[in-house]
Amino acid sequence: MKLIQARVQNYRSIRDTGWFDVEEAKTILVGPNEAGKTAILEAMQQINPPDGVKGFDGLRDYPRKLYNANIQLGKQDPGEIPVASAKFALEAEELAGLPDSFSEAGFCYTRYLDNELEGEIIGGPEPAVFTEEIRKDLQRLASHVDGRVVEGGVANTPTHSARLDGITSDWSVGTTAIEGAKATSLREWLDSVTTLVDEDDEREDARHTRLLELTRIPEEVAAAVDEIQSRLPVFVYYSNYFRVRPNLHLRRFADRLERNVLDDDRYDYGNKCLLKLLGFEARELANLGDAHAEADTVLIQADGQYLKVVVQDELGVLIELDQRSAGFQWLVSFFVVFFAEAQDAHRNAILLLDEPGLSLHGLKQREFRQTISRLAEGNQTLYTTHSPFLVGPDELDWCESSK
Repeated sequence: MKLIQARVQNYRSIRDTGWFDVEEAKTILVGPNEAGKTAILEAMQQINPPDGVKGFDGLRDYPRKLYNANIQLGKQDPGEIPVASAKFALEAEELAGLPDSFSEAGFCYTRYLDNELEGEIIGGPEPAVFTEEIRKDLQRLASHVDGRVVEGGVANTPTHSARLDGITSDWSVGTTAIEGAKATSLREWLDSVTTLVDEDDEREDARHTRLLELTRIPEEVAAAVDEIQSRLPVFVYYSNYFRVRPNLHLRRFADRLERNVLDDDRYDYGNKCLLKLLGFEARELANLGDAHAEADTVLIQADGQYLKVVVQDELGVLIELDQRSAGFQWLVSFFVVFFAEAQDAHRNAILLLDEPGLSLHGLKQREFRQTISRLAEGNQTLYTTHSPFLVGPDELDWCESSK
């Protein structure tokens, strides 16, 4: 599925962004510092965050000016305060598992301040409204089945018409939606009279079938919402970018990975992604190192127990990564980590990148746009920036301004 629109409201400095469009691949949020760009991405992550990410906290995340006046005094329930909303268009894979009536439907999911997620359908089948036509159909069907009750039934047993009246007595023609408990009660009544409908009476049989189908719409909608929710992409927010350590002791690194004890998460995770991208395991290379094997590639050299990250310049010379500029090291690290994760845990995830490439020179930022574009081929990507170099002249219509 594809994210097509998003909205953030009631979050920190943001009262309401309104709905803004999200491009199929790459969307750029442009604005100066303190414009709320980071807050937008942080809130969006809560639509479907990765495991371990903390949810909303009313005291911390609700606009401070409103907290005392609304929540603390009990004027508003956190469960009724929407924060992050996202609209999705379905692709063939999702549509294949849904009834045909949902072929043109979209879905919207909203995360509330109490961290509950609510889904709704857009443009699909909607619950029927109790119209005058439906009221008459129900009365005629009730009269039909009452007339077919076998004589000598239990005394004082309410007629089917009386039971129907008990169900619909508080329904208003033209306004009451047949959903929830109302749909359940009506369907139970229709099921109970199924055997009393004359199957040779085509008009009454068709009436019964039509009414029964109306009561099933809410269940179909709820099932579709649950099915799509199970396929929601993970929203992954990045602000602290992992790095690749240019020189790494393999055996110690392998030991840390196997014990799940990373002494420097920022670097250890980056090197873990590097090996994953190259198709190696840390222990595998460590064992090669014990045999003093050497393996040269464009990206790594395993020399004894040490792994060295190298890059090949335009002359074909291999240069160790730590001999290149800090900006270049950042660029290589970004490429390694994100493309490794795109193949694994974050496949089809939506990536939210907060101010990437700040350590890069302006000209390198311009080249970095191509890296993000490649990343966005497999993962929808939204990123914030205040740098003109991270917005291409052909990308101005992909920008959303944050004021």
